[in-house]
This record gives sequence, structure tokens and C-alpha cells, in this order.
Amino acid sequence: MQRAVHYLSAQESRSWVLEGAALREAEPGDGAQLVAVVDFAEESYVPAKLPAMRGGDGALLRRRRLEREFPGAQLAAVQRLRRRRGADNEDAVMVAVPAGAPLQESLAALASRHALRAVTTPALLAGEWLRRARFAQPRVLIVLPTPAGVRLVFLADGRPTLSRLTGALAPQQTAAEIARTVQYLQNTQRVERGEAVPLWFWGVDDATAVACIPAGAAVAPSASPRVAALPDPERDGLTALLALAAERPGQPQLAPDELRLGWLTQEFARGCRLAAAAAAVLLVVAAGVLEWRVESASRAIDAQVAARDAIEAGAAQLDADLERRGLTLAEVATFPETEQVLLRNAVDLATDLAIVGVGFAAQRDVEVQALDLRAAPLEGSAESLAGPMQVVNTPAEGAEPEVDTCDAGVERSMRVEFGLATGLDVRRRDAALGWVREASGALAPWRAGAAAGTLGRHDPLVVSAGREEARAETRWSVCLRREMAP
Repeated sequence: MQRAVHYLSAQESRSWVLEGAALREAEPGDGAQLVAVVDFAEESYVPAKLPAMRGGDGALLRRRRLEREFPGAQLAAVQRLRRRRGADNEDAVMVAVPAGAPLQESLAALASRHALRAVTTPALLAGEWLRRARFAQPRVLIVLPTPAGVRLVFLADGRPTLSRLTGALAPQQTAAEIARTVQYLQNTQRVERGEAVPLWFWGVDDATAVACIPAGAAVAPSASPRVAALPDPERDGLTALLALAAERPGQPQLAPDELRLGWLTQEFARGCRLAAAAAAVLLVVAAGVLEWRVESASRAIDAQVAARDAIEAGAAQLDADLERRGLTLAEVATFPETEQVLLRNAVDLATDLAIVGVGFAAQRDVEVQALDLRAAPLEGSAESLAGPMQVVNTPAEGAEPEVDTCDAGVERSMRVEFGLATGLDVRRRDAALGWVREASGALAPWRAGAAAGTLGRHDPLVVSAGREEARAETRWSVCLRREMAP
């Protein structure tokens, strides 16, 4: 979109087109974004104190104050100054250009052909220049030659509070106007008497600037700030401000919304396009995030399925290995040590003695002291000719001795003699004996059953210690019977 600026004064009406950072004098095309800079002697700046109100109520209040101060003025605005802490009111300056019908007709003609973005003044552009330069200057007086004459602009806290249009640039006459302006600022207490006001010359050569400095006036000529990518105001003067207006005029601007309808329509359409683009980008991002989450969930599910398949394959392999050995996983599940040995294929299950030993070794508090196979004579073995071994079993004091059925001629039986680890309390001893009771009922291919008889007064399979017996070094035994065919 082409950007342009149009300068309007009582004697001039000219247009420039912005090309990069430079202005080229030319008539802008239809529909160009246009900023009008008006330069009339009737430009007014009135200080005011307004309630610190925001929103619609504040805008309505400011509009009413403008209508009361400048009746019938269409080009008017309120610019806020620095607000004092804790104050209910804020300092402001009401700006108006109460020009007549010719100016209104000229602006209406421009708005009919172009998108009128803003209507501003050289003084407002000088304040916007300081804001863009981020230059903190409490007070400064600017001398700016324009086609309408020499304009003297006084800025306070970066905002114009006084703007006077004088005659053409002439050293003696301009010096007198500068001295008169400083005197007025002192009389209105905007500048303390004796305080030197910084003086900037924009668009004036050095020799002329020196000649325009009034003798005896409290002024201090100094250098003004620069704005990147824009012309130097000390060298180019009004041209630098026109380039700033074409790029971005800033606030406030004086035109009512009726004149800026074309610009507002373009901005609304641009906002709709940006919103649509943002919605599309957001939709693409959301779709990407959703796809990423779906892929992540899919990979996690695949990993879990693969892990489950591996576990199932391992379980099937273990079941097959146990089945070849005549066992089931449930029969060895209570013996962690046995299961680990089986998984390492470190035990030959044909040796029943090893199975029993590893199974009982899974309990740390149980110490296997003897495995008596002579009590379980195998057919055809040399042990079948030997007599049964006497069992050493110390029952509780006062209890009747029981008959050990492993010595009663039960075929294919095995007696496991064990003790408990030293230093155990009653609870851990009972837990260890209970473990033997449960384990001996599930140990394959040997299993303790009713045919083994009773060995103590509390349990049909294994003696259970009492509180006093638990402190004794008691030796226990359990009889296992082979229930599976050899």
C-alpha cells in the first residue's frame, strides 16, 4: 500500500510519496494511505486539568471539553501530559485548528480519493519525534521554518504546549519573536525566570541560526536528537517531520472518524486478514501438536504391546521349560530363589534333592541342616537296604513325643531337618515356620501331606514355636512325600 503525506497551509497544498525513508514530491495514487499536515496560524494549545478517567466515559468527557473550548472546531484533540502521583486530575493540553470551510473542503476532497489516516500539525510531529527518539527533555523551544512562516514550538515533557506561526525567516525579526516567546513562557510560569531554555534550530543553516539567537534572552542553543532511518531535522527541517508523518504520525491526531472512514475500513480489513492468518497458523500448530501427541501415544502403545508380547513370550518359554520338567509356574511362584535359578537354567530338575534344597534356601531365617533320603528309599537303590535313620527332634518341654512317619516305612518320602537362624524374635520365628508350612505344601515334586503324620502339638505338618520355645535352639523337621511318578 502506497504511503503519502500532504501539506496544507493558507498558501501551499503539496503532496509527497514515501519511497523507502525518502520523500518524493508527487501526487499519490487513488486509495493511498495519506497523512495530512495542516499549518495554520489559528492553531491553538490550551492547558487544562481533566479527571483521570479512562474508557468511554473519559472519551466523552474530553469531547465535551473540546466542544466547550473550541465551538464548531472539527479538528481538535486532547493530549495528556505527565500525571502526578496521588492526584485525581491529570494535566492535559487541548489542541485545535479552528480553520474555516476551505480547509474542511480540502480535507474532504483528500478523504474521497485516499484513505486519510490522520490529520496532524508540525508541532504534534515535533512531539512525536522526541518520543520516537526516546529523548527526555523537560522543556525545549524549536525554531522550524515552514512554507507558511517560521513556527516556534515549545515542548514540555515531550508534548507541545505552545505553537506560534510568525513571519518569514529573517534573523532580526526571528530573534525578536524568539525573545517575545521566552518572555511569554516566563510570564505564564511555564519557565522559571533566569532558567535558560534549550533552543533547537530545525532546517536552518548554522550562520542563520547564530544570527537568530536573541541577545539577552534566556536561551541555550543545543543539538537535537536523531531518529534512525529518518532524515536529520537540523538539516532537513520540515521534510524530516513530513517523512515521520508518512511513516507513522503518532498520537494524537485531529481528524474525526468520519474523515478517516476509508482508513478505518482498510485497518478493519487488515485486522480481519491478520486474524484469519493467525487462526490458520493456530489451526496448523494445533493440528501439528495433536498429530505429535497421537504419534507419541501410538509409539507408547506399540512399546507397551511389544513389552507385553516379550513378557508373554518369556512366560510361554518358561511354561514350556517347566512342563518338560514336570512343573508348573504356580508351583514355584512362592520360591523366588528357585525361579531365578530355573530361569538361568542352572538346575537339573532331575535331581529332586537340589529342588528341595534350593526351595528351602529361599527363606533366609530357615537353615536346612539335613535332607534324609534314607527315609525315602528309592526302588533299586542301595539306600533301600539300609534301616531308617533316627530323627533328632526336640519338642516343647512337657509335650508328648510324636511318631515321625518318615521312619514308619512310608515309601518315596524325604525328611528335611532344619533350624532357625539365631537371634530371631517370636514374630520372625513364627513367620519362618509358617513359611515352611506353606512352602512344603506347594513344593513339587515333593509335597507334605496328611500321610506324613504330625510332628508337634500345634500343626499337622510342622511344629509351631511358643514364646518360650522360640528362644530355644530347637531343631525341626518336615516329612515330604513324592506325589508324582518318578
